[in-house]
Amino acid sequence: MKAVHFTQEQVEEANGPGYWQMETGVEPARTNGWLAFIDPFHLDSEAWLRTWNEAYAPVPVLGGLASGDFNEQVTQVYLNGEVFEAGGVAISVGGEVKLASMTSQGCTPIGQTWTLTKVEHNVIHKIGNRPLTRFWRKLLTPSHRTNKRRRAATCSSAWWSTNTWMNFIAAIS
Repeated sequence: MKAVHFTQEQVEEANGPGYWQMETGVEPARTNGWLAFIDPFHLDSEAWLRTWNEAYAPVPVLGGLASGDFNEQVTQVYLNGEVFEAGGVAISVGGEVKLASMTSQGCTPIGQTWTLTKVEHNVIHKIGNRPLTRFWRKLLTPSHRTNKRRRAATCSSAWWSTNTWMNFIAAIS
């Protein structure tokens, strides 16, 4: 795994596949895909993705745009304890870890909002002051998902997400 911060200036400077490979220090053969989180107010995400794909296609790029105050056009992205008011963060995933995506357009978030309460570099240790494994076990128990309609709508995606993230976290820790 390797994580990098990038800026709009770099997007404008990008001049071919070699540019991002040199900036990130990641060769295409050494990554299975990227997780990307972008500030939509200060970075042209379409131009970034176009040049990034020139450098790393056909590996997947998953992630999204950070949300923030639309009226103020302010948001932040984070990397290794640093806060960036502009740009994006991309995390290269390699080794035995594979990335897969799913489309979940039109889904409505359900349940509680949780806070990451203990994180060390790129490893999540606790969510809502609970160890990660206990958090996921409780979240996935049938008694926690009481509404049948919601359970039917979320069960397969919850299991996919949980298994993927648990494997991902285990692989990087």
